[in-house]
Amino acid sequence: MKARGYSTQIITGGATAIFLLYFMLSSHQTNVKIELKQETTVIRHQISESEAESIRIKITPPPKAANRVLMPMSQPWAQEQFEKSLHLSNKTYAEHNDWGKCPIHHTLYFDKIKTVFTGIPKAGHSNWWEALLVANGNMEIVQTLQEQIQFLSSNQELLTDIEIQNAIDKFGIKEFEDVFSFAVIRNPWTRLVSGFLNKMAQDDPAVWLREERMSVVREMRGITDREQLINLFPTFPEFTGWLIKHHGSADPHFKLQTLILCIPAVKYDFILPIEYATILKDKVLNLIIERNLDKFSKRPVNFLRMSYDGEQDPRNQRSVSSAKEMLSKLDPETIEKLYEIYEADFALLNYSNFTDSNFPLPLQYY
Repeated sequence: MKARGYSTQIITGGATAIFLLYFMLSSHQTNVKIELKQETTVIRHQISESEAESIRIKITPPPKAANRVLMPMSQPWAQEQFEKSLHLSNKTYAEHNDWGKCPIHHTLYFDKIKTVFTGIPKAGHSNWWEALLVANGNMEIVQTLQEQIQFLSSNQELLTDIEIQNAIDKFGIKEFEDVFSFAVIRNPWTRLVSGFLNKMAQDDPAVWLREERMSVVREMRGITDREQLINLFPTFPEFTGWLIKHHGSADPHFKLQTLILCIPAVKYDFILPIEYATILKDKVLNLIIERNLDKFSKRPVNFLRMSYDGEQDPRNQRSVSSAKEMLSKLDPETIEKLYEIYEADFALLNYSNFTDSNFPLPLQYY
């Protein structure tokens, strides 16, 4: 697998895949090299058809229970990695945060708690919207996910009002000189599979998503009858083939996270990988609360809806198992092309490959 900024040596037989990530810091003309190792066995690209039948992508299982210690990276490391990822695209942070340059729809301002949040679809953004709306006084705590979905879907006008561009028009740019900002991101592999299973492999009430699903099937299977298309769903190979054909998607559930985040116009105060939400959620909410104690008559509850399947270790969640299973069945060329599409997202926090034993965590351990 080769792509800009990464050089990957892929061999078989239980060998080590070496990921070399080079960054050129132009201001100092300094080469920064990060070497990351992961034990894996994958299929070589140049093999015969008979060899391909006998060689399969092998998944390294997660560590045994005794070793399941989730140690989040430090914020200085995360901030440094974000900055290095920008250098891959020859970008640097703006001298001052310019919230007006955020992509529309995904960055919201909660004025009572002076917090800006960028939510990535399929990275837990609805859960954070709920928690922040509760902290901001716009919403009462609800007991079920269905109630959350119902509230958010029936209060689109509220969400539109607090979009960052509308908030700037309402409060003025000076309002944002002293705000707390954070964003939640996710390993591109798990996000891709989660988006497919949730939005493409089953019917969705959103008309535009249904039309997109039908469009994928129409293009990949050559079926034009609309009545027939309504009841058809793309397979994962069909959908990934469609993504490769179009080099990505404008659908926010599959769009590059780097195109949804406000970087490089803005440098976030806190970067939260969804993989560490269990550990870091209280820290983020406490940072918000401590900055706004004078606004609360009583300390609000640190509420955030967590994993839907009850498994707090992301390495053992059903979504991760599904990602490993589905991705391992794709051919190596497809995997490489998908990686090339989402390369910038992998670089954000040096995210692990789906063959790694600590997938989907960042590779900062090695």
